[in-house]
Amino acid sequence: MLPVDGTHSGNTGLRWLGWSGDESSETFIRIGLRTSGQPATTERQLRLLDARSEEPIGEPVTLYLNSGDNRIVRLPVPEEHSGPFVAQLEGDPESFDNALYIVKEEPRSITIDYQGLADAPNDPNQAAFYLRKATTGWADPKIDFPLEPANAANDPTATFIVIDGALATPEARALRSRIEAGSHALFLLSNPNAAASLDALLDETGWSSQPIDRSDSRLGSIDFNHPNFDLFADPRFSDFSKIRFYHDFALIEPEQSATQSIARYDDGSPAVLEATIGAGRLAIWVGDWSPQESQWALSSKFVPWLQRLFERSVGGPEQPNALEMDGLAKNLALDESQWSALGTDAFTKETPREPGIYRLREARNERWIALNLPAGESDWERRPQEDWERLGAPLEGLFQTDRNAAANDESQRRLESAVELESQQQLWRWLIIVVAIILAAESLIARRLQNREEGIPA
Repeated sequence: MLPVDGTHSGNTGLRWLGWSGDESSETFIRIGLRTSGQPATTERQLRLLDARSEEPIGEPVTLYLNSGDNRIVRLPVPEEHSGPFVAQLEGDPESFDNALYIVKEEPRSITIDYQGLADAPNDPNQAAFYLRKATTGWADPKIDFPLEPANAANDPTATFIVIDGALATPEARALRSRIEAGSHALFLLSNPNAAASLDALLDETGWSSQPIDRSDSRLGSIDFNHPNFDLFADPRFSDFSKIRFYHDFALIEPEQSATQSIARYDDGSPAVLEATIGAGRLAIWVGDWSPQESQWALSSKFVPWLQRLFERSVGGPEQPNALEMDGLAKNLALDESQWSALGTDAFTKETPREPGIYRLREARNERWIALNLPAGESDWERRPQEDWERLGAPLEGLFQTDRNAAANDESQRRLESAVELESQQQLWRWLIIVVAIILAAESLIARRLQNREEGIPA
């Protein structure tokens, strides 16, 4: 592995940090700038452009950046500009990462086509009233529940159908065609007479109902692995035993059916079913949501369950609209995505290979998405040799030479230290010998003096 120097010694990279606002409701784009290496110049200008026209928006911001600087800049966005945008950095000689692509958040919209009594959404004794109240004010997906429902002739542009009551066979077949084309639907099977409508909706035979003796039912079994109930899988939230249902009939399934049982009542009869019909899905709830018929609409689990139901109809939980190129596979279902680059109308399944602004189509939902380079590619700080060794990179050439030279230097230092230590040990040995000789001489002299004194007569 050899170090590679770029054409310039330093670089400034851009990072997307999100949107912000202030008390005046003015919108700002927050951008992070990091300078690495040794830049030849320090002055930079950051400019916001309209991505379609490439016309500048507002005045550029002048910055002075040195190596290692991390700055956050807020660029104001006038109300008349809806994007998409490009933040352009000027004055940085390395241009590969000088553009940051930005799109505004687009809440996904759902229009409900209610198939039921015209005044039901305004009647507190009807399930549709609680359905409309529960979805009012949602940010994503944004629910449009018209107070005057469409006729059974239908609104083909509506993305979600709520069926509340029995259907004539022609109506059921027309709704099935819309589901096959990609719409999603919820069937509130609140009375036994509506069971026969499933034959035409599901293109099956044998759906019926039968009366039951007791009118107090609970949910006895739930598939918490199913997307409509997996948010309740945690034991803290999985107790549905306190929610009571007061219906007096049970749905009878045919022996062969394409529906999937998601939940059943404690007597084993179906409570919640789901069927995939073409490109769409049909969810079936057996029972009435009105308060006089069940406690479901008043329970704490009602709104989260609806949120998940409607989210699934527009492609799942809210997805980010700004991604780095290496995060596409992690955040998007690429095999179900279609892409259209800015300035083109044609969609393709080919995943983008270049940063930019694209129109992304998932299921029946479309939105702008900004793709940018990974922020790490803008970092020009040279990593220490130890980092590469820890990662197991083969170090050859200059790094290998440096490492060998360092090893040789270390060996030489150790040898010199050993020689010096040996010399010090030899010196101490001779000092000990000299001291011993001196002590022996002193003892001998003292002994002779003592003997002489003893030999002199008194």
